[in-house]
Amino acid sequence: MSGVPDYPVGVTLDFKFSTRQFSSGAPFAWASGAVEVYEDNDITQITVGDTLSLEFDGVTGLHNIRIVATGGNGFEAGKSYSIVASAGTVDSVSVVGEVIQQFTLDRAAAAVDLANVTDGLGAIKAETALIVADTNELQTDDVPTLISTLDAVVDTVKAETALIVADTNELQTDNVPGLIATLDAVVDTVKAETALIVADTNELQTDDVPTLISTLDAVVDTVKAETALIVSDTNELQTDWADAGRLDVILDARMAEASISTTAGAVDDVTLVATTTTNSDMRGTDSAGTAANLATVDTVVDAIKVETDKLVFTSAGRVDANVEAVNDVTDAAVKLAAHALETLPVTITTAGGDATHAVLNLVDGAAASAVDDVYNGRILVFNVGTLNHQVAEITDYDGGTKSATISAVTTAPTSAHTARMV
Repeated sequence: MSGVPDYPVGVTLDFKFSTRQFSSGAPFAWASGAVEVYEDNDITQITVGDTLSLEFDGVTGLHNIRIVATGGNGFEAGKSYSIVASAGTVDSVSVVGEVIQQFTLDRAAAAVDLANVTDGLGAIKAETALIVADTNELQTDDVPTLISTLDAVVDTVKAETALIVADTNELQTDNVPGLIATLDAVVDTVKAETALIVADTNELQTDDVPTLISTLDAVVDTVKAETALIVSDTNELQTDWADAGRLDVILDARMAEASISTTAGAVDDVTLVATTTTNSDMRGTDSAGTAANLATVDTVVDAIKVETDKLVFTSAGRVDANVEAVNDVTDAAVKLAAHALETLPVTITTAGGDATHAVLNLVDGAAASAVDDVYNGRILVFNVGTLNHQVAEITDYDGGTKSATISAVTTAPTSAHTARMV
């Protein structure tokens, strides 16, 4: 359509035109005027996006039609459009069918190119403005100094690159697989020791330590009371055996008798032979030795009680523990504590889990990783709900479903459970 203007889709167009009296040719009002917009050869008119203003600005015979040529109003790139009078008369003569204006949308290559957002006319103007600004700035810069600075930077980069190459060469001579295998063995050992520590800690938490200590204290008190009674009886027995003591008087009286009275009568003519008995095996009557031994026991018990009194129970039934050494190695305890501080909090999703699968929700406060196997080898220590204190190792992880395959636990992990990832 030669001579027909072409516009990009999305523009708002305003076309002004005149109506004239057929007899005189002078501008004349358009009574009851209306328009329709046709697309190509389609007989279905576009009924939205066009606004007709008759007698524009109060001028007789001057009219304006506004076209909002957007895709939402039915306009398309590569199509032609005609604005046609659909109603009204001029000086009582019908003008229905008169073609008022024709135009196309994005049909001319130049129009398409100029309207292109990426490299059209507007983009070219913006890029040109940036080039002018950079050129103006360059004229004020100290170019020789900048070149010198750039040269120094290049020299630094070359030196650093040489160091990187040297390090890479050195790395190639190292037995990397051997180092990785050694590290893997160390990690396996640490995991095994950690699992034992966790198991021992779990067992300790289930023991009723305060009750056990209370029971031990009661037993010790009973032993001390019984021992005191034994000492009292032994002291009394020693005074009975002393010269002129109660038992000594009884024996002396018997030895002086010519016969021995019995319940059935008297036994006569018994010759009493003077004898001396040495009770060297009756050390139990040695009150001084017994008292010393009991004093030692009491000292030991008091020392034990002093130590047990130091135990702290922040949570009922659970003694607070401060591990100072692992397998007599204090550095191992320090590293274990540092490792514990780096454990990650984990929340669980209810759907999709079972006794050997846990669907992870959040890890360390962020969404679980979408990378397969990223958590393989990590340990989940459950700390809430019915799985509290249970430990499971992650043997496989699906980043798409967030499902971790774990060593079996007693019930399916759900949102009611949380854990720490070691």
